[in-house]
Amino acid sequence: MTIHTDPRTIPELFSDALAQFSKLLRNEIQLARTEMSGKLKETMNGVAFLIAGALFVGPAIVLLLIALATFLAERGLPDSVAYLLSGLVGLAIAGVLASIGMKRVQNTSMTPDRTMRQINRDVAAVKEQV
Repeated sequence: MTIHTDPRTIPELFSDALAQFSKLLRNEIQLARTEMSGKLKETMNGVAFLIAGALFVGPAIVLLLIALATFLAERGLPDSVAYLLSGLVGLAIAGVLASIGMKRVQNTSMTPDRTMRQINRDVAAVKEQV
């Protein structure tokens, strides 16, 4: 059995350990920044689609609701009732679209999961060394 001795002194070993820990911490912070940047991009992408959908769907829905109100009025309903029913249909459509958009935004977690897992692994590794 061979015993390997390290020629460095205890203060040198401690200094090296602190330097390695410092570098590890900087790397973890960089990983967290990168991961958060990616998650922010995903969220912004969802918001952009929400806005684009609202811009393109809005005029089409208005025209369809006017057509629905006209159709109902031609069938004998008073104009006020036809427009009220058409407006309620519009509110239902808006609710569905808003719900879809909110789900897309909420499904994007802003927690840096990979970074947290890596930090937990690093803590475990440091505990093993001590």
